[in-house]
Amino acid sequence: MVSLKISFATVLALLLVGCGSGEPKGWKLKGDLEGKTLWVEVDPKLMKTYERYEAAVDDVCSGSCAMVLFFQAGDVMPPSGENGVKFNGSLEGYSPVAIWASGKFTRWDCERAPSEGTPPDISCGAGGQNFYPLVLDIAVRDGWVTGCKMPPFDGLRVVQSYLKTVPDEARREKLLGGYRSSYDSARDGPDDPAFCNKAKARIDGAAKKAKAILEEEIKKAAHS
Repeated sequence: MVSLKISFATVLALLLVGCGSGEPKGWKLKGDLEGKTLWVEVDPKLMKTYERYEAAVDDVCSGSCAMVLFFQAGDVMPPSGENGVKFNGSLEGYSPVAIWASGKFTRWDCERAPSEGTPPDISCGAGGQNFYPLVLDIAVRDGWVTGCKMPPFDGLRVVQSYLKTVPDEARREKLLGGYRSSYDSARDGPDDPAFCNKAKARIDGAAKKAKAILEEEIKKAAHS
């Protein structure tokens, strides 16, 4: 448990909010943990694009923080540090709209975060589902047919069928590019061949689950 104090990062962010062209930024700093983990509240009416979230990270971090949590009004947020309240850094019990960490967005709520542009590792589809990691799971399983001598999986066929249901060309290219990159890496196999046996069940299970989700989406599109 770490006691929160007003840090240099907090002061800098507050100053930045008050400077600039006068255009509303769409977010306000709510607190920080030792200046490394910061959380902000966003106004969804103003924060309508992925680029606005990127700009918020640049402003609030100034290159010095490790994580930024984005919340909307009404969300449960970490304590601000008032009256000696402590926050230990755990995200259990919190549901940020987005999380930026280690130089990229690692979480993007496909239902509440902006649909206009998404981070590189996110591809939002129907029902708020992020399909990007599903495609990567299938790609790794396909690659391990060569890399780890696993039985054929026929994942690419399912991915290609799913892509035909995606109307947005940029999203199709992102998903297919993710598949190709992960497949090329996986087909070389892990550095330690023994890892194949250790991870086969997990890789196969994740790919089967992803494949089933895509096949369901294909069926829905065929009957729509």
